[in-house]
Amino acid sequence: MSYPVPTEGYVIALLSVPVVIQTMADELTENYPEAAEYIWKAVDEHGEDWVLEHYYQQLYPLGILLDMPEKDELPFFDPEVHKMMSKEEVTEMYQAWAEYRENLRRGKKPTE
Repeated sequence: MSYPVPTEGYVIALLSVPVVIQTMADELTENYPEAAEYIWKAVDEHGEDWVLEHYYQQLYPLGILLDMPEKDELPFFDPEVHKMMSKEEVTEMYQAWAEYRENLRRGKKPTE
């Protein structure tokens, strides 16, 4: 069985992918130096997929203390594969969490 020999452009395209990802990683670290530390630590501990899946719950709330990138600014975010929440959805999620915490603090059910 013979395999087609890739053209020169194909090889160059494959070789340039890591360069593009590295450049995006450098931009993240340059634009968000404090946040990048937490993001890369989470990637090291859990992997890129976990970070993307849990971004709004685990990392994005750090935006209260420091400048955080949007999920689509992460170098490993692929809009064709990963889902992004709208600002309204994020706000609604955080409001629901606040209501839940308040109900826990007061020891009441939401219907009371």
